[in-house]
Amino acid sequence: MNFRSIKPVINFKLWLFIYLIISTVSCFHKREMERYQALSTIDSVVIRFSATSDFIRDYPKSDSLFPAIKSALELLKKAGDTDQTLQFALDQRIIQNDPEIRQFLDRFLVEKLVPDSLAKSKYICDTEEYPQKYSDKLALALTVMPHLNSCFQSDSIRNQAINRFGNIILQSDNDLIMGLKTLSDQILELNDSLLFSISNQFLTAALKNNIQTTIRGHFPDATELDSIQDQNYYTLYTALAWNAYRQRRFSYALNLMSQATKYGILENQNGYIILGASQSQCGELSEGWANVLKGLILNPDAEKQSVEIENIYTAMFYRIRSSRENPTRFLSQYRRSHR
Repeated sequence: MNFRSIKPVINFKLWLFIYLIISTVSCFHKREMERYQALSTIDSVVIRFSATSDFIRDYPKSDSLFPAIKSALELLKKAGDTDQTLQFALDQRIIQNDPEIRQFLDRFLVEKLVPDSLAKSKYICDTEEYPQKYSDKLALALTVMPHLNSCFQSDSIRNQAINRFGNIILQSDNDLIMGLKTLSDQILELNDSLLFSISNQFLTAALKNNIQTTIRGHFPDATELDSIQDQNYYTLYTALAWNAYRQRRFSYALNLMSQATKYGILENQNGYIILGASQSQCGELSEGWANVLKGLILNPDAEKQSVEIENIYTAMFYRIRSSRENPTRFLSQYRRSHR
């Protein structure tokens, strides 16, 4: 075999291979630059934003990525679409890995999500603290979730954002217990039945995390872990029972309160009221009425603090008492007689 004749062939093939790679990369880069430069020739704000979004999606490692993101935000600002502006910034913050782009988006989001100066300081602290404890996506979700309630004009877009970041939290490896309960409470403040599912998922995840090793991580000096664990169980089962009642799953609400009573007393979290309300819907009207009244005695401001509780009491009152009686006067007299 003539090895001298083989060597030039190998060198030529290697050269051809390198040439093809360089040509392909050069051609790709040229198309990329042409496409980016072509964006500035589009007059329509809507069409230009759409084309810019496509560029960002198609060239995630482009040198022009950062200016393209800035341009997209400016275009949305010109269009006056505040919801889409915020949605775009949140979406980009999730997917972008470049530190400079992330810092820019963080500064942008704090201005859009947190108008209050005190809350802004907390937001900035969270952006510094959470990444030290959690993965980047989880840290981001925990930072923005408390602020999503009031920053959107569209309920639909707001709910999409809440579900998206909520799922990031739920699918991550986290040690949160009552922190998930707090997020659930914030979601329920919106009084939107479409969000009951994500609220329930937060509470169920908190139940799974409510183990003593996790609790010790939150309270390293605690000596009564059993007590903390039981208190958490009672609070979470009671919260799930309230949600079940709101979803008209009355038997399930009763079962959840049965679980709750294993870990706490019904004086807490208006336990007697949710138990009585559920009983009244499951053929136990008299027992339910007695428990609701007991709960209203234990918490003399219950119906003032919650329209939901006021409605529960009023509806039961008219099922039990005469329609000619005044429910407010009756309750006031009942409380005075049971002091």
